[in-house]
Amino acid sequence: MSQAGTLVRGRSGSSGSAQSRLKGGNVVEIISPQIPIFEGYEKENIRKWLEQVDYVEGLHEINENILLLAATSRLAGNALDWYNRQSTAVISSWAEVKKGLLEYFQRKVSFMLAMSKINKRVWLQKKNLSIM
Repeated sequence: MSQAGTLVRGRSGSSGSAQSRLKGGNVVEIISPQIPIFEGYEKENIRKWLEQVDYVEGLHEINENILLLAATSRLAGNALDWYNRQSTAVISSWAEVKKGLLEYFQRKVSFMLAMSKINKRVWLQKKNLSIM
């Protein structure tokens, strides 16, 4: 069986972690496509993306440095812009990157809820104006 086939099985059928079988660069190349791209747009959920990253980490038992490279290689758009603006202190560990992503991209109020509230206010203002 190929090395990639072994990696897909993860903990359930492989013996040892991904990096014990491959060099770091190869692990990143194999792991990265398993992590979805995160662009940081309103409709995206940063918590869900981070859960998917954590799942891939646990599945392949990869270390933090490999995870940092694999996960940040999947940032695009607004998320990549955010990453590129960070100091080396923030981007030197996965824990710090994860914390920063959560702080910056976590939505306090969902977009749909905010729009619903705005539409209700506009409707109430129109109704009040027509009564006068």
